[in-house]
Amino acid sequence: MAKTCKSFFTTLFFIISIIAVTLWIFRGIFPIKHENTIKKYCEEYGVNPPLVYALIKAESNFRENAQSHAGAKGLMQITDGTFEYCLKSLGVPDVNIFNTQANIQCGIWYLSYLLDKYGGNTENAIAAYNAGETNVDRWLNDSKYSKDSKNLLDIPFGETKRHVGKIQRYVKIYEHIYF
Repeated sequence: MAKTCKSFFTTLFFIISIIAVTLWIFRGIFPIKHENTIKKYCEEYGVNPPLVYALIKAESNFRENAQSHAGAKGLMQITDGTFEYCLKSLGVPDVNIFNTQANIQCGIWYLSYLLDKYGGNTENAIAAYNAGETNVDRWLNDSKYSKDSKNLLDIPFGETKRHVGKIQRYVKIYEHIYF
């Protein structure tokens, strides 16, 4: 009986250790950074924090000085035009797009705007964040890509389709390891 009990606890300890190491590895790959700023603006604009962390992970991998070939900048990969529009809409003084707090605030505000525009449809909002509202609006009004003008059946831009899928997977990972 004692040997069986000892074997059980050894196995249990081994399993718990594997889970702990796996969680530690995943938290290294999928970090939480700028937590206070992200929490503040997620609450203010009504956006799910795992979605924001997933977006930042996919867009910039948490590099504050990231720049894309398309001209998107900062943690949340915002274009100059979107950033200026955001600052004006929020009445925020003109700041550098690489300012971490302003970049996060504008990125979350813009994501909130897109979520509202598309009735809370995360896939549409992420697609618009990546490919632009004009493209998503056109796809939603094309029966090849949407049957009801609200949900996309397909995303014709391969990069955007992969990006949306990646962010959706990242959201699930962030939800499982942090929330």
